[in-house]
Amino acid sequence: MKKISNTIQTFLALATMIALIVVSYLNESIFMDRILPCCFILSVIMFARIRGGVNRIVTEEKAQ
Repeated sequence: MKKISNTIQTFLALATMIALIVVSYLNESIFMDRILPCCFILSVIMFARIRGGVNRIVTEEKAQ
């Protein structure tokens, strides 16, 4: 249940960021050069949060 709510929150935040970018572009915002990098960084963080981190799988081969 918690995983589903985290995913929904993340997608809502992502949709809000996309809406902010679109509205800023349509209004010819002077801060567009700062909005885009910030939204990119936040979206990378949110995708990492959805993924739940990186899990490293180590395969060990036994020598004979």
